[in-house]
Parts: sequence; C-alpha cells; structure tokens
Amino acid sequence: MQELLKQNSYTSFAQKNTSLVVLIGAHLIVFAVLSFFKAFQLLRDSDTSVALQLFHDKIITPVVLPGSLGLYINKFWTLFTYPFIHTGLWQLLANMLWLWAFGSILLDITGNRKLIPLFLFGALSGAIGFVLTTSIFPEAGAVDKNGYLNGAAPGIMAVAVGVTTICPRYRLFAHIRGGFPIWMLTAFYITISIAALPLANLAAHAALIFGGVMGFLYIYSYKQGLDMGGWMVKIYDSFINTLNPDKPRVQQHIKQQLFYDCSQKPYQRKLKPTEKNIDDILDKINAYGINSLTEEEKEFLNNASHK
Repeated sequence: MQELLKQNSYTSFAQKNTSLVVLIGAHLIVFAVLSFFKAFQLLRDSDTSVALQLFHDKIITPVVLPGSLGLYINKFWTLFTYPFIHTGLWQLLANMLWLWAFGSILLDITGNRKLIPLFLFGALSGAIGFVLTTSIFPEAGAVDKNGYLNGAAPGIMAVAVGVTTICPRYRLFAHIRGGFPIWMLTAFYITISIAALPLANLAAHAALIFGGVMGFLYIYSYKQGLDMGGWMVKIYDSFINTLNPDKPRVQQHIKQQLFYDCSQKPYQRKLKPTEKNIDDILDKINAYGINSLTEEEKEFLNNASHK
C-alpha cells in the first residue's frame, strides 16, 4: 500500500496543490460568469421577477441536469456542466469549503493526480443516480422546484468517501490531544448533506449516494492497482504539454543524432599490418579458401601486398 501511494504521489500539475486550485477556481469562474449574466439581465429588465425568470430559462436551464430522461438525452452535455453550476452564493461557499477540506487531505495522501478524476467520476455517478431515480419514480422530486440537479455535492461526496476509504485512520489536528480521525469528519458531512435535503426528495439523496459509492469503488480499485482515472490525467498532461514551449523533448539515440545521414559505420576496426596478422590471413586462406575472408581482411591483404 505504501509503495502504491509513493508511486502515485508525484505531481503532474507542477505544484502540490494545483489540481485543487484548478478545481475550485473553475467553480469560482463559472459562478462569476453566471453572476455577470444575471446582473446584466437585471439591469436590462426593470421587472425583477421577469429578469430572474429569463436568466433561469436562457442561462441556467441549458447547463443544469434535468430530471427527465427524455430531456437529458437532448441535453447530454449537462452531465459534465451541472457540477460547476451554483445558483446561490452560500451553496457555492459551502461546497468549496468542503471540497478544500477533503481535497487537501486527499492530496496529502495520494498526491496531485487523483482529486480531479475522483471528483468527476463522483459527479457523473451522481448524475446517473439522479436521472435513474427520477425516471423510475417520477414523483421522487428534485433538488428544487425546477426539477434539475446542479452543484458539486455528488463530486465532493465521492472525494469525502474516497479519502476516508484510502486512509480511515488519518487524523486531523493531531497536535491537539491526538486529534480525531477523518471518518468522523466524513460522517458529519454526510449527515448535514442528507439533513439539508427534504426527506421525500429521493432523487437528490440518490445523487449523493451514487457519488459516495463511486468514491469508495474508485479508491478500492486504486488500492488494488487499477487507476480508473489515469486516462484523464494522460489527456490533461498531453494537452498541457502541447501548449508548453518548454516541454521536455524525446531524446534521440546518439547514433540517430550524429550518424543518421552517414552511409558507412561511424567506426571501423582496421588491422595493423604486422607479420603475424599476414600469417594468420594466409593460414585462413590455406584452410578455407580465399572466399572465407571478410571484406576487412581482403582489404588488409590488398594493402599489405602493395606495401
């Protein structure tokens, strides 16, 4: 287990916490863009209720995950956009705080390559649970009255369960009377996440449950040596290296660098014209014939005869 952690603890994003910064930064940027459009719509329409409804219909609805399977098929891209959509400031701040808390611990344990794939896998699994529940139980409810799923909660749930799975004895604030184990923080997060949702809202609960299950499966497979999100990191690294002018280039073999355009070998061994060498070649001719000589020996014999 320790060898597996060390093997994957190096950073592919140049700095230790870059993946966490990128993930939180993406949420903040999306929220800032949405806030800009919301403010623009409010300035454009004098009627606040009309402006908010237009903002919801034109900006929010196309990027959040619908509860209906039929609507989802027509808006499949929402599977990837909904985790980054937060319609309220307090929802955003709470989610980012929890993401920072669990994400920082995950980086300390596994390095920089697991956070983003784990979060995205959890978000995708949460979306599957949400759509399946609303399809099987049409009256299951949704995250709110509009009937859609948005926010990073399923992805954060995957990170929380994942980090607890990989190291349940990890202790927080260990310098204060030994601290407390990570599983207690995870249990607290799960409790308040479920309590914040209406009991009858099965679809929202299913999204959190599916996200948590994926977090467990992802880390369990990782501990067994299977990196489910390795392909994501490779794609990211390839994209970043394409844009990086200082990327390390593949080194050619020294022969390719120095002798790739030569028609002959870079070094040829030449026999010294000594009497012993001449006698050895003559003995070889007597024993096996002149055709047994190599090109090098023939050239040597020819040069020796001229001398």
